[in-house]
Amino acid sequence: MKNGRIGIGRLLMLSVLAYLSMTGISMATNDAWEVFNTDNSDLPHNAVNTLLSDDQGGIWVGTDKGLAYRKPDGAWEVLDTDSSDLPDNDVLSLVSDGQGGIWVGTAVGLAYRKADGTWEVFNTDNSDLPNNRVRSLVSDSQGGVWMRNNNDGIANLKANGAWKIFNKENSDLSVNTVFTLLSDGQGGIWALSGDFFMESIALTHYNADGTAVKVFNEPNGVLWGSGPSGLALDGQGGIWVSKNGVGHYHADGTWEGFTSDKSDLPSNHAYALLSDDQGGIWVGTSNGLALRKANGTWKVFNADNSDLPDNWIHTLISDGAGGVWIGTFNGGLAHLTDTTAPNCASFDASASTIHIPCVDIPLIPEAYWLDLSLKGGDPLTLELVNAGVTENLDQNRAKFDPFTSSLHIPCLDVGPGYAVDLQLLADDPAIFELRGTERY
Repeated sequence: MKNGRIGIGRLLMLSVLAYLSMTGISMATNDAWEVFNTDNSDLPHNAVNTLLSDDQGGIWVGTDKGLAYRKPDGAWEVLDTDSSDLPDNDVLSLVSDGQGGIWVGTAVGLAYRKADGTWEVFNTDNSDLPNNRVRSLVSDSQGGVWMRNNNDGIANLKANGAWKIFNKENSDLSVNTVFTLLSDGQGGIWALSGDFFMESIALTHYNADGTAVKVFNEPNGVLWGSGPSGLALDGQGGIWVSKNGVGHYHADGTWEGFTSDKSDLPSNHAYALLSDDQGGIWVGTSNGLALRKANGTWKVFNADNSDLPDNWIHTLISDGAGGVWIGTFNGGLAHLTDTTAPNCASFDASASTIHIPCVDIPLIPEAYWLDLSLKGGDPLTLELVNAGVTENLDQNRAKFDPFTSSLHIPCLDVGPGYAVDLQLLADDPAIFELRGTERY
């Protein structure tokens, strides 16, 4: 006892150890779903074509009946042809301008909603836009935008208002049918193209200056035939490609292919790809959502085994916290969280930061105000201590109220330098220690 009572660290330790003896450390692995549709929200239509995060907890949703913005506080704003200068309610593509504005691709033109709320609209009558149906948008990182249209090649509208068109007549494009575009993160784009009869498929990399490098034509049968398409960077110099199946083009030039008959991919019709930032890939198909993890295992979600509202998935974006936003064909918008947290506390520190997944500890019988502090040294330690007063805590420390159903230690990002395991030490106060301090 300390000061006539049980030491807070030992009390917490006893509670934690009792829990561990029954169930083991409980990591946040339960899949949590939230669904938004026209019945329970202000979403204007259940057909969600495109999604865009505002990087502040809000999300833009392009539907068949207008553009919706779900604010970080959960409130909705809907923009359509009646309430704004949006040229058409069929919203097909979205991209940020990086300054608080957004580019909006519609069925009848390109719209630019600036940060101050004013609009500028481009179409075939007032600009060099080759076709009014703007299916894909990618930022050029210089205030302009890349886009693909209906079988008219690729267009680049620069920040100064100048247009540049790439087609088979004036560029390295072998055909004008471009299936999808992807930013390379440096102002350039990746473009997946092919002919009408699907007799050839090409992946081309356009640098920011417009020069092109063709990566492949018909990659050894890995991708073949008609169907939807997608692109996603793998974070390791390679790229994921979907076209009647999913292919992984590795940085060393090798290919790996996945189809529904040779893997757990639920359908070869893959409409959306999204890296999980851990070496795996999310795949949105016409028959459910799949996650292929870096270790080669698959996890599949559908309307039968989860709260996914529709098996036909149009678009995917990350929520920035390990979860994913899902736009469906006719089931509205879904948010899936907690799927990437491992069921143990072992980490690969090859990435730029070490991510400690969420840990849930059950209700402590005697409630205390606690805070979580990060301590330096080798190894690093996470220490649970009595906070005493709750005001004026360091911003790098988090206080918790165990009067609730559980004590929740939120996710932390620890700087680079360690490959670690999280271990619970029998000490007073309780210490979670990052073991295995091998440098990388």
